[in-house]
Amino acid sequence: MSDLKSLIRPGDVINLEGRHWDWKNLFVSVGEAVIVPLIVRTQEKVFGVGSDHRDYHTMTYLGDNRVFSTQFPKPEIVSLDEFDAADKKRTVSVFRMNPAYFGRGLKDSDLTIMSNAAMTMADVKLDYDLLQNAMIGINALSGYPWSYHLRWLDADGKGVSEDPAKVRQHFVCSVAAAAVIAYWRHELLRTAGEDLPQPWKKLNPAAWTERQIREYPGHWDINATFPANFAVTQTHFSHEFLEIGHFKAGTKTPNIRK
Repeated sequence: MSDLKSLIRPGDVINLEGRHWDWKNLFVSVGEAVIVPLIVRTQEKVFGVGSDHRDYHTMTYLGDNRVFSTQFPKPEIVSLDEFDAADKKRTVSVFRMNPAYFGRGLKDSDLTIMSNAAMTMADVKLDYDLLQNAMIGINALSGYPWSYHLRWLDADGKGVSEDPAKVRQHFVCSVAAAAVIAYWRHELLRTAGEDLPQPWKKLNPAAWTERQIREYPGHWDINATFPANFAVTQTHFSHEFLEIGHFKAGTKTPNIRK
């Protein structure tokens, strides 16, 4: 675990691949056994067979061993120790916001904004939105994975905005992680006039069809964020996030996926 702890920094995104069966939380484990394959298959459909589409859970590292995880049934602040790379059932990937894309690295003040956004979502005990997973998949399979215009199964029905805690009461993991970044960008623009670029704004033409490129609206709806969105930025978007380490199951050695 020392490798992961020495590598990770506050503001980094953590993705998981491979499920960990927990007999103490059998209901959650059974639910994951149903939901996770659906997430992975949908991501494979969206990003392609050869893409990094197997990540199924996204979290935000806040520092001091604290990880913001939007999981069933409630978002929580969990310990980084839970994601030991020696766990043979899971693989841990760490992604960092790319200074070359966002224009600069993160400052302490940035991390305070991000932590406040995550803690707000955790403190008000927002519910995990099982049905939002279904709606993200339905939108994706309709041919428009970046859109969230179909939302009739969504628990709130209106999605998230720049101030996540005020707009909705239900999230899935990747939307919550994207909401932390969106809230940070919004606060910088509101308080300092600093306008940083949105992630997933431009498609890499080598990874998408001509129709998708032609019909892409110029931004990826935050409510349609997949866990794999963070993993495929170097192949499908504009290198918004850099993979800092990929801890293969059963090892403590960080690698970078090729």
